[in-house]
Amino acid sequence: KFLKKNKIFLLSLLRNSIKAKNKNKVLSICKFEFIDRVRSKNINQYSSKKNLLLLAIDTIKTKNGFEFNLLFSNNGFITLSSEIIEVTLEDLKEIKNDL
Repeated sequence: KFLKKNKIFLLSLLRNSIKAKNKNKVLSICKFEFIDRVRSKNINQYSSKKNLLLLAIDTIKTKNGFEFNLLFSNNGFITLSSEIIEVTLEDLKEIKNDL
């Protein structure tokens, strides 16, 4: 979700817990601040049911600042443009694996 007025891009993530012997998932939010522009390709922005697999986050220095490239498994990507790097990852809750 891009909050244009606030210059914030929020990415909801369900990731593996890093605790030893723990197979639970963690619901997290990755927050990019001071974002001037967002572009995407091969991502259906109108489908709230579709989950995407984030493969990598790449940062590139440009003459006007930085670009963050979020690369997904379906050849989709989101590019965020910013003058500075300000990114935080916050865990919301742990989801128990009941298998």
